Amino acid sequence: MKIFDLLDTRYTNFVNTVRSYLSRVLTNYETNYGNNTIFGQLINVVSSAIQNSQLYIEDSLVEQNKYTAQRKKSIYSLAQLSGYNPSLGKAAGAQIKLTYIPSNVQKLNLIINNHQKLTCTQNGLTYNIILPQEAIVVNVDQDNSSKYLYVVEGEFETQNFISTGGQLYTINVGFSGDADIDYLEVKVNNEVWERVDSLYDMDTNGKQYCVKTALSRGFDLIFGNEEFGKPLISGDNIDVTYLTHDGELGNIDLNIETYFTFNDPLQDISGETVDGNNIFNVTLATHDYATSGTNSESKEQVREMIGLNTRSLVLSTPESYKNLINKFSFCGYNRTWSEPGSLVVNSLIMRNYKQLLNDGKDYFNLHEDDFKLTNVQKESIQNFINKSNNQLAGVVYNIYDPIICKYAIYVYVKLKSSNFDRDYISNQIRNLIGEFFADINSDIFVPKSDIIHLLKSKIDAIDSVDIYFISERNETAMITNQYIDEKITYNIAKGTYEKTKEIVYLFEQEDPNLGMDAHGNIYLENDMQFPVLMGGWRYISDKDKNDLTYVDDPLTIIFE
Repeated sequence: MKIFDLLDTRYTNFVNTVRSYLSRVLTNYETNYGNNTIFGQLINVVSSAIQNSQLYIEDSLVEQNKYTAQRKKSIYSLAQLSGYNPSLGKAAGAQIKLTYIPSNVQKLNLIINNHQKLTCTQNGLTYNIILPQEAIVVNVDQDNSSKYLYVVEGEFETQNFISTGGQLYTINVGFSGDADIDYLEVKVNNEVWERVDSLYDMDTNGKQYCVKTALSRGFDLIFGNEEFGKPLISGDNIDVTYLTHDGELGNIDLNIETYFTFNDPLQDISGETVDGNNIFNVTLATHDYATSGTNSESKEQVREMIGLNTRSLVLSTPESYKNLINKFSFCGYNRTWSEPGSLVVNSLIMRNYKQLLNDGKDYFNLHEDDFKLTNVQKESIQNFINKSNNQLAGVVYNIYDPIICKYAIYVYVKLKSSNFDRDYISNQIRNLIGEFFADINSDIFVPKSDIIHLLKSKIDAIDSVDIYFISERNETAMITNQYIDEKITYNIAKGTYEKTKEIVYLFEQEDPNLGMDAHGNIYLENDMQFPVLMGGWRYISDKDKNDLTYVDDPLTIIFE
């Protein structure tokens, strides 16, 4: 007998249908289906099982979809299934110079060990000397010329494991914080094994392993199974050394004079301890060998990478460069592109000025330089790319600054009642407009209607509101009766963008409407430009008299 319609299997409908059926049938036997009867208990058990099954199915559908998954474990699992291994960040590094300090100490043969620790005076963090060998000996008596070494920020840690053996034996190395696996070393029975990208890169019975970011914390080491890599046997001793780091906190501002000091005394080959800070003056060597650290990837960054195989992450396409740029928190809005058939990749990158806002700075008081990357930050990105060894041969990568287009905004407000506190309303308007431009989605077209809708929906006291934009470029053209029409074209032969400039002359009081459309909305001429509300320029306040007004605060609120 068909108890319920199979097309209607929702939990509540299922329970109601069953209860209705039992009520109808059991009435003929003068009994009921309450919770104190066997029928009531069966209904509760079956309904709970159905509910749990439906919740499990719903949860599975949600967590198996890259767009809806919420748990870190689910997102990381989807990424690894697609071939992408989430990053635990990169440690900041720099080349240092050891300059000999003349002293009365003679005939020293100082030993500088691999992973010798130094402290950076700029940020107080620990940096480690990286050598291709266990140690080097510096004879300061015979050779007192400057020495150049590479240091990396962080702390080296070592964990020991005893294998129980078996094919594809896996070890979870748990730790707090981020780790740079480029400095990972694994020893099995005191012999260094080779790290490879995947199981299929292992040689038959080769002494190799691969690394995968763990779904919970740390990373997993996976060993072989004879066919791919040598398997571990019971009792094998595994020593794992890795570098934990502070990510972007370790980045060094190359414009600030920076020194390093030795944390521990150096040793002479005779066994005598020597204070290295009395022998060497340690400074940054050159800007060209400073690399920026990055934090581990967030869940959202990993989500974006789902579907991209690690073997396709060679830096060759605009997409791969854009994903790399997103790893740097000092980078905000960026647009990366390449012309068809070209090996030149270009990025328009804005500085993440939201960091300044989080530090308490007001959006309306930002300066033009706050929206652009510094030369040091650009060099850091380029050096990071060069050291990654992932850039496709022949690819040229360029970073461009946005063209900042300044605007002022007038807000005309009519309140529902004169009893409202105008200062309070003004602060609300200022905060909302500041947040709107800080989170701007379209950098070409900014309609007045979006701001009007925002203010009316968020501030109940407003009866009506109108917006009026003023463009610096347009006002300057009207003041000088001319403007420069700048066009940017792509030169296929050179693989570069070239600017052509033409002076356009205007009639007296002619309005060219630069940076605006016919309805007074912000409308930019090309996608190299970016609109900001910023003062520091003049506009014509009275066109008949040609009176000029200086824009100090780019936001003016007028209550009507």
